[in-house]
Amino acid sequence: MAEGGTGRIAGAGGVLVFPAGMEAARRYARASRLGGRRVVGASSLSYDPARAEYDGWLSLPYVTEPGFDSALAAALRDGGFDELFTPHPVIAEHLERRLAAIAPGTRLTAALPDDALARQRILAEDLAVLRAAAWQLDPPALQPALGEAETLGLFSALEQIPGHCSDEKLWALLEVLRRCPAGDLVEIGSAWGRSAFAIGWLAERFGLGRLLCVDPWSAEQRLQHDKGGAVNAWADRMDFDATRAFFEARLSLLPRGRVNALAATSLEGAARYRAGRRIESPAFGATDYAGRIALLHIDGNHDEAFVTADLAAWGDLVVPGGWIVFDDYRWAFGDGPRLVGDRFLDERPVATAFVAGTALFARLPG
Repeated sequence: MAEGGTGRIAGAGGVLVFPAGMEAARRYARASRLGGRRVVGASSLSYDPARAEYDGWLSLPYVTEPGFDSALAAALRDGGFDELFTPHPVIAEHLERRLAAIAPGTRLTAALPDDALARQRILAEDLAVLRAAAWQLDPPALQPALGEAETLGLFSALEQIPGHCSDEKLWALLEVLRRCPAGDLVEIGSAWGRSAFAIGWLAERFGLGRLLCVDPWSAEQRLQHDKGGAVNAWADRMDFDATRAFFEARLSLLPRGRVNALAATSLEGAARYRAGRRIESPAFGATDYAGRIALLHIDGNHDEAFVTADLAAWGDLVVPGGWIVFDDYRWAFGDGPRLVGDRFLDERPVATAFVAGTALFARLPG
């Protein structure tokens, strides 16, 4: 029954969320509303404080009561819903058996433990393929390989962070960090923090240096001039304040004093890094750096001029045996990283170089 006894929720389409008071239901409702969908909640409780969060509200019997199926059928029909979401495993099991008869054509969406377990099994299979690949890099690894459970845990955590860093590139970072000399780890361009979290976590695991992330979190600094039409249109839609907040929330899980970030351009960040060994920020407190870089990850603006400037600003600080990573060496939207990376390989002595995912990895002699 509709709240207030009117019987019908106006408007075609939309999603009915039941039981609407569960945390997973409320989050799904907010995400659906951000996507422009009409979201109506339903509950079997006589009073549910979550009802104020929905566009409309329905009362349904408990799933164990005889009238549940007929009441749900009427609610879906009268409300014109095309989707039913439930985070409750018992209700989901009932609906998987009965929804086709209750409301033909209505899509069932559920957030269930079995789904998470299935995703983990699939991820474990993908990681087994990466583990079996011939990672015969020079020099030999200085750190032991991660165990299967630890690797799965890390990659499962990384799946929750948006970004364009593929599993193959992440695995390459893992292998490179097993072979890293002493020194700081610097990432230029961090966005949401997917690769940054991987680097920071692995650095702590392997007893390496501290991580510094440099990103202006600004649309103006992401403006591309090579082949930037599509990239610029995407950047214009990004909420950079929210992106930075997301980054800070994820990276704050790393040990205090092991990571910090500068909301600055690459050149501004390099000047700050050279000026003093301590970086402080409200999100991460104080971090003391060595002033020598073991791994430099260049993933800022991909215009050739910007990548060239990033390398010039930071490259001389990379220690012998250290690594430089040119992200998006293979990139559909421009040639900047490839041109700079190829020049680097032609003009500088390099001990090891390979491509993984879309990134070029190069190790300096030493």
